[in-house]
Amino acid sequence: MCSMNAKHKESEDKLMKEKGILKRAIIIQHQRHHKEEDELKKMKKLVLGMGYEEQLKALEGKNNGVDSSSETSCSTGNSSTPRRFPPDVF
Repeated sequence: MCSMNAKHKESEDKLMKEKGILKRAIIIQHQRHHKEEDELKKMKKLVLGMGYEEQLKALEGKNNGVDSSSETSCSTGNSSTPRRFPPDVF
């Protein structure tokens, strides 16, 4: 009977060690998963930010084109609308 209890105790100790190892493995996997999710979110923000930068540059280019064409038309006197802006603004 004593040897039976010793075997059960030994088996229980072994199972408890394995349980601890598995718990640590799950914790590590969970941490890695969250770390990868955070990195993925950062990458998505970066990619989206790059898209916005490209759109912004394109719009700025269009805006600069409009500004330069309006300046040339104003300087040549071809403007159909009179310029009534205060001199300190433009």
